[in-house]
Amino acid sequence: MKSHDNPEQIHRLEDRLKRRDTARIYPFRPDPAEAFTTVSDHHVAENPPAWLHTPARIHWPEGAAYQYRLGRHRLALTTSGVAGHHETDVAQAEAEFALVVEGPLLVLGARFGETMPWAWARPYHWYFTAPAKRVVPASIALTPRTYARLWATLWITLVDDRNGRVRVRRAVALRPEFTHTLHGVLRAQALRPFQGPTVQRALERLHEALPVLGLRACVRTRCAAVSEPMSRWAVTEAERDKTKSHILSRQRK
Repeated sequence: MKSHDNPEQIHRLEDRLKRRDTARIYPFRPDPAEAFTTVSDHHVAENPPAWLHTPARIHWPEGAAYQYRLGRHRLALTTSGVAGHHETDVAQAEAEFALVVEGPLLVLGARFGETMPWAWARPYHWYFTAPAKRVVPASIALTPRTYARLWATLWITLVDDRNGRVRVRRAVALRPEFTHTLHGVLRAQALRPFQGPTVQRALERLHEALPVLGLRACVRTRCAAVSEPMSRWAVTEAERDKTKSHILSRQRK
C-alpha cells in the first residue's frame, strides 16, 4: 500500500470488509409474518385471504363444526332449544361418523341414534385454524404394530345457541382405520400451499352434493352407545342438575 494513503480511508475499508463478512455469517432473515404467503392457481404470491382463519364465514347449514386444533379433534353441535331425546341421543346413543373429501376440503358427518338425521359439519381445511394452534399429524402407517397408536379421541359438545349453554359433553374413540384416513387428509392439507380458488370450487361442489353427501363418504366408523348413564365422558345437563339436587338433598339430612 502506498505511503500517502490516508489512514482514515484504510479504516473505512477495513470496516466495510468486516460488515461484509458479518453479513455472510449472519444472513438477513425476513419476519415470519411477512414471509407467510399463499400461492394461487396462477402461481402468484399473495397475502392470505381475510377469511382464511375464520371458517364461520363459509356459507353452510348451521348445526355442526369440526376443528383440529393443537392435535385434538373437536366437534361442536348447536341447536335452538335442545329437545330431551336429542340431548340424550348425543350423550348416550350409538354414534356414527363419516368422512367426505372434496379436493382440498374435508367434511365430517355425525349421527347419533337411529332417529336423528346426519349432521354435516362445515367444510374444513387445516389452514382454517389459527397458526399458533396448527399441528401437523404424524405420518403413521396402518399396520398391526401401529394399530393401537392410531386410536383417536373426538371431543363432542352440544350447545344451545339461544343462551350459549353447553348441554352435553362427550368423548368417543375413533377407530384406527378412520383416524388413519382423517390424519392423512389433514396432513396433505398442511403440506400443500393453500389455494383460494381451488378451495372455492371444492366448496361449490360440496354445496351441490349436500343432499346426498353421505353417499360420497370415503370412510365410516361407529362408536358404541354409553352403557352407564352417569359416565364422566357423556353427561347431559339434565343429569348434572339431577345429581346436584341429589347431593344437596343428602347434605340437608
